[in-house]
Amino acid sequence: MSDHLRSLAWQRANTDAEFPPFGTKDVIELESRYEAPPQDRDGLFAVMMDRLEDIAHDLAHDDFSGRRTIQKIDNESEMQRTLARRIKEKSNGAYLVTREEEVVDGKRTDIRLSTTNGDQKAVVEVKIADKRWTLTDLERALREQLVGKYLRHANCKAGCLLLTCHDKEKYWIHPETRKQVKFPGIIKFLNDKARTLQSGKDDVRIAVFGLDLTDPIPNNSDFEERMAKAENIIGRYRNTLYVLSK
Repeated sequence: MSDHLRSLAWQRANTDAEFPPFGTKDVIELESRYEAPPQDRDGLFAVMMDRLEDIAHDLAHDDFSGRRTIQKIDNESEMQRTLARRIKEKSNGAYLVTREEEVVDGKRTDIRLSTTNGDQKAVVEVKIADKRWTLTDLERALREQLVGKYLRHANCKAGCLLLTCHDKEKYWIHPETRKQVKFPGIIKFLNDKARTLQSGKDDVRIAVFGLDLTDPIPNNSDFEERMAKAENIIGRYRNTLYVLSK
């Protein structure tokens, strides 16, 4: 019996690891775009998270990032439109993007991605985290809104809670330790909660992504160089005052 069970487990692992076969069109697109469109839940989830990483990198490092412009957005509907456009621009033909699609119970998703081949969908729920949301509110949005309402259909089982932060000094109160935590800390806390939710629902893939819109801190070498220049200027100013006083 044990050998038989091991054989069944091995067969299941092989089945789970094997993605759907590429068709002729998929092979052509892979050749031309260096990327084949996702066809299943896990593939769409991976592409979604990859594009969010690309957007975060561009906002932090690209010469034309537009970070300062996005920093000024304090309306969540406007933030959703702005990020939806950037996700759409990054599609490379791998998925389609829609906004405010009505789902069950009359709820409307912020951003929805759909596969170009097949009927798989993924949802991105956007929150301006430092606007008015507590950490308890954000945990509830993850559990009740994203998972409880938007990932109920069999063909929509991939989701991401996308949080933006505009204020580097903003902190939240941890609901369990009651300590102050900043933006990276709440992303870690919520991703831990997401993993717990996912372990109880084997059919969903969920994550929390933090988009830090604050200006990056200069590295130590730049900071030290600026301080040296400032001290040099102050020193010359003091010498001038000394000479004039004589």
